[in-house]
Amino acid sequence: MSPLVGVQVIVASFFQYIGKPKPALFLSIMKPCLFLIPLMLIIPIFFKVTGIFVSVPLSDFFTAMISLAFIYREINKMNELGVVTG
Repeated sequence: MSPLVGVQVIVASFFQYIGKPKPALFLSIMKPCLFLIPLMLIIPIFFKVTGIFVSVPLSDFFTAMISLAFIYREINKMNELGVVTG
């Protein structure tokens, strides 16, 4: 799941570049605050030590999927406004 970390970084940088700091900040702190810490507290209850190791790639996956949803929505908005063609 490590390559998916790049997706999140690129999408957060994109929002920062186009002048939208709120989505950029949310995407930047989403992995550690929204997914990683809760998963590291919950999953080990069921899977013991393995749960700690599983929580990191799982948080990468969730973060990348939400980042892709954000960028998809933003590109659709840009297409509607005629900013992006293609």
